[in-house]
Amino acid sequence: MPGNSHYSYFKNGYVSLFGPAPIINNQPVNDTVCNNDTTSFSVTVTNDTAIQWQEHAGGGWLNVINGGIYSGANSTTLTLSGVNLGMSGNAYRCLVDGICMPVAVSDSVVLIVQPPPSISVFPVNPSVCIGDSILLGAVGAL
Repeated sequence: MPGNSHYSYFKNGYVSLFGPAPIINNQPVNDTVCNNDTTSFSVTVTNDTAIQWQEHAGGGWLNVINGGIYSGANSTTLTLSGVNLGMSGNAYRCLVDGICMPVAVSDSVVLIVQPPPSISVFPVNPSVCIGDSILLGAVGAL
């Protein structure tokens, strides 16, 4: 079968289609973001007829549906806007359908959401008179 041609034939009252199976050319990659950030996962595919992203949040793989923080559930790029700490550790993968089987399944990737940094300033509520000097400091940590 040359190129990406699709072939069909009629047998026993049914039309059968055959051609190249779907292929995932570029896999998604893990991502680490800060709380409330936007992130996306992408694949490049060929021979596709339908795309479906899935999320695994601990209870098995479920199809992502557009709405809320999700967009692109049926495209090559899934975008998550305003991720939260509760999503850290969730996994994502892409299913690619084609005219022929099997369904191509991307690598699963993990989202890590980091908490905002903690900043401590010291001394707390210092009392200073005009003309006095004071030493202030700050320490930050994730």
